[in-house]
Amino acid sequence: MDERSAAPQARCHIRKEHVWVSGALLVGITAGLVLPLEDDGGHKEPEWCFRVSSLLGWTYFCAWSVSFYPQVVLNCERQSVVGLSLDYQLLNFV
Repeated sequence: MDERSAAPQARCHIRKEHVWVSGALLVGITAGLVLPLEDDGGHKEPEWCFRVSSLLGWTYFCAWSVSFYPQVVLNCERQSVVGLSLDYQLLNFV
């Protein structure tokens, strides 16, 4: 394989990685903005504090959830399980 044919494949993988990251961020931000806030009324903080907390929490949750998929997709493309630990995946799921 020469260098010219390897370069488009490398760019393709970079684009796929950007999709995973930007997708997780977009879903997290959207969920943080759209979902209602839970407020029991006993707090003195302004509402924007709860909204920022919601944005950060949902973004973190989505990014953490999506972080496992690229390795699985790569293993399916390679038809190999090199780099995938079942124990790691199961412990993170629990």
